[in-house]
Amino acid sequence: MATTANPSNGTQEDHQPGTKITGTGTWKDGLVAPAKDTRYKTEDVTQTKGRDFEDFFLKRELLMGIFQKGFEKPSPIQEEAIPIILQNRNVLARAKNGTGKTAAYIIPCLEKTDTTKEHIQGTLQP
Repeated sequence: MATTANPSNGTQEDHQPGTKITGTGTWKDGLVAPAKDTRYKTEDVTQTKGRDFEDFFLKRELLMGIFQKGFEKPSPIQEEAIPIILQNRNVLARAKNGTGKTAAYIIPCLEKTDTTKEHIQGTLQP
């Protein structure tokens, strides 16, 4: 079940996975709710500051993709790294496996990608 905030009354709304979201008055209207991540989560991914991906002022299309892939809120490493990378500053970060390091790097890269240009604008190497 996906949960979205309803800005009109400040409540949280639950949506069944696979159903179309309507009535939120946000960019999430019309999207299909992703499946809920039921895996056990350790403090490495739950000790957040309470930010949302919307707080980073990302492109609507990128927010939609993040939501559709099942990301609900940024992990601690994402909360720290994304704003710094968006300011064109370097980041050296260390976190455990499964904490969202790759997304912390790639989300700002996708935000800064200009789709009108037909040349390589970023790389990701293992």
